Amino acid sequence: MAPTMYIVYLRFNGEIIYGQNGAEYQGSQMKFIRVHRGISFVELETKIFNALQLDNQSHRITVTYRCPQEVISPHINYMTLLITDDDGVNLMFDMLDATPELKGIELYISVEDCVGEGAEPLTQDDGDGLEAEDCVGEDVQQMTVDDTAPFTQPSTVGRCTPQLHEIPTSVEDCGSQHST
Repeated sequence: MAPTMYIVYLRFNGEIIYGQNGAEYQGSQMKFIRVHRGISFVELETKIFNALQLDNQSHRITVTYRCPQEVISPHINYMTLLITDDDGVNLMFDMLDATPELKGIELYISVEDCVGEGAEPLTQDDGDGLEAEDCVGEDVQQMTVDDTAPFTQPSTVGRCTPQLHEIPTSVEDCGSQHST
């Protein structure tokens, strides 16, 4: 029997804003892909690159999940969640199962051009004595969000998300009661 396929909506070329129901995407471009439960983060990234017709050598993407936070019928409030590994991908499916009002998974995709061959690696000095490369593996911290300001997607250096004004919530903060 073939595995069940799920619809993943890819929103891109826009910006994340915060409205009446939490995180929303302002921008009209959308595509969808079908994926199966158990897909790895690397496989999901590959499908996204293919759907958006991007070269993974020339571009870097940041994947942000529009995660349901609370259901107050008939409304659902959302927050953003960076997806950076298999645990984040699995959480998306857990949240889909736990929220029957949802018909698919919605991802916001940010695209950046990569540095050309032979260039120095990207680093960022935030004045704290650490370069952006030094924060690989650190948890992303939840920060206070100004509901009136548009969301600024954090830049991603490798797999590191420097802490900026507004950062999506980490996987550990979303749906911990929904373990597999």
